[in-house]
Amino acid sequence: MKTLPELLIVTDRGHFIAYRGHAEGRITALDAMDIPESLEKLSDQVTDKAGGFSAMESMGQGNSSAERLPLEAELELRAIRKIGQRIGELIDEHNIDTWGLVASPEIHGAVLDQLPPLMRDKLVLRVKKNLNGQTPEELLKRLAEV
Repeated sequence: MKTLPELLIVTDRGHFIAYRGHAEGRITALDAMDIPESLEKLSDQVTDKAGGFSAMESMGQGNSSAERLPLEAELELRAIRKIGQRIGELIDEHNIDTWGLVASPEIHGAVLDQLPPLMRDKLVLRVKKNLNGQTPEELLKRLAEV
């Protein structure tokens, strides 16, 4: 990596950190957010105290746990939308010309899909790795290897 973009986004499903890139090769935290839906277990989010599935409604047979899959997909999509929305807000608020995205491989493309083409055109750094939890110094070192 030769020069840092003006904005560097480091994200996974549950954590989002935006850094401001400086010409002298350092980064400073600009914004951060946690995405609680992605951090909590699904059963903690939707199960009532008595249990998730009533055996009474299905004549003692219980219900399929496959009902969770569409809900899990919906919660992931909501998290990705929040990430995309926040990236767009930061690009607009700070009049960003160049930015970079460091995101876990599972969500990298989906996050970019949430942004309009004009914002995607400003993307100068793409890293498909989960580097969340790194200090700014560790992050810069890892990006230098890319």
